[in-house]
Amino acid sequence: WLLSLAISLTCAMLATLLQQWLRRYLAISQPPPYSPHDRARRRTFFARGVKKWRLTWWLEALPTLLHLSFFVFFTGLLILSSNSNHPVFMAIVWWIGLSGAVYLSITIMPLFWTDIPYFTPLS
Repeated sequence: WLLSLAISLTCAMLATLLQQWLRRYLAISQPPPYSPHDRARRRTFFARGVKKWRLTWWLEALPTLLHLSFFVFFTGLLILSSNSNHPVFMAIVWWIGLSGAVYLSITIMPLFWTDIPYFTPLS
């Protein structure tokens, strides 16, 4: 449970940082009073930095970490509830099984239909 909490808080912090970085990128690369030529030069300069420092990797890591947090949380929930009331445990198993089946189908569907908008980080 604590690992899930730590991963979730890391996701929240990373999302906030990414939002700040992207707002700064837009503010610096596209200032209104400059000519289109100057804006293009600034944008190119910062676009190189985005590639150099792999900003897109951080953007892709965020949903992956969040999904990992959910899996760790559900595992902890199953372990905790297995020692408690049996009907509650079965309801949790049913719900996690249904959610897992939906997640698995969304992960696998892009392999069969390339035009489908649904995907997961594992797709």
